[in-house]
Amino acid sequence: MDIKSLQQSFKTAFCYLLISTGILLGITPAYSEPALKSVPKPPTINITPKWTERYLFKNAPELVRNTHLDHVLSFYYFGRYEEFTVMGMERVKGDDYHQHNTVLIFKDAELKGYYEELQVFPSKITKEGVIEFPANNDVEDNINLKEGYYPAMVFSRDKKLNPDSHAVSEIQWVNI
Repeated sequence: MDIKSLQQSFKTAFCYLLISTGILLGITPAYSEPALKSVPKPPTINITPKWTERYLFKNAPELVRNTHLDHVLSFYYFGRYEEFTVMGMERVKGDDYHQHNTVLIFKDAELKGYYEELQVFPSKITKEGVIEFPANNDVEDNINLKEGYYPAMVFSRDKKLNPDSHAVSEIQWVNI
C-alpha cells in the first residue's frame, strides 16, 4: 500500500469527521450558507423621572406650564406592565403648598394619557396589569392596563365623606 494514498485517505476521513462534529455542535462550515438570524427587538427606552420631565417639556408642555411658580416639581416611577410604564408628577404650589398629583401612562415611549388631581399616587401595578392604590385610599374601580380599561378615578373615602361633591378624575387622552 502506498503511504501517500494512505495519508490522503486519513486526511479525507479526518475532514469528514471535523465537518460532521461541527454540524452536531452547530458550527457551520465556512463554505456553507450562513444560517438566518432573527432580528433583535430594538431596545426599549428606560423611562425614568428625568426622561419623563424632558419628554413633557418637549411633547406635552401644557402639563408643565408655569412650573417655575411651583414650590416643588417631582416625578416618580411606579412600575411597568408589558409595554406600559406608569409615572407620577407631583406639583406643590400656592401659599398653602397644595399638592397636585398626576398619573402619567406611557405605552412604549409615548404618553397615551394621564389622570390629573388625584388624591394619592398608586401603590403598585399587579402582574395582571391592574393599577392599585393604597388601602386607605382605595378607588371605586381600578385602571386595568391589560384590558385597556381606564375608568374615572373616584376615591372611596372621599365619596363616603363628600357624597355630593367628591372628586372625580377622568383620563385625558393625548394625541402626540
